[in-house]
Amino acid sequence: MSHTITSPLVILFLTIPCHLKRTELIGPTDPTDDATYNVNPSIVNRRGIYKDVYGSGPGREWSDYQLRCNFPVAMVVAPELFDTQHACGALKIADQFLRGPLGMKTLDPHDYQYRGDYDNSNDSDDASIAKGLNYHNASSPLRYLPLLTRS
Repeated sequence: MSHTITSPLVILFLTIPCHLKRTELIGPTDPTDDATYNVNPSIVNRRGIYKDVYGSGPGREWSDYQLRCNFPVAMVVAPELFDTQHACGALKIADQFLRGPLGMKTLDPHDYQYRGDYDNSNDSDDASIAKGLNYHNASSPLRYLPLLTRS
């Protein structure tokens, strides 16, 4: 008589790929396929991309739908979790909107939170840019050039 004991962790790891197929992709390029995915079409900014975060919580749901440059790293580490067709499409979108001459932007310039001008001396009341808080929106390592050229 043989018994198979399966740990909850093994079950979790076996179900991750199935779960990710519904949650990590921000809707396919065709909105009629939205029902297949776990998306809120009313706040989708760009389609066919992979989510950087999931389940941001009340009042921050929009952050689940931002195009960021982290997903290619996950593709390198765990390519088996990604559908080839969706992955190629998402990489093309990242190449078109995030790739700069010296690196990757970390937020889609078409995102309503994108603030491309980095100014660490900004002392305004605008919490999204004051004291350089929009550092992640700079297009490349050129943002550090003024710091490197000071003597």
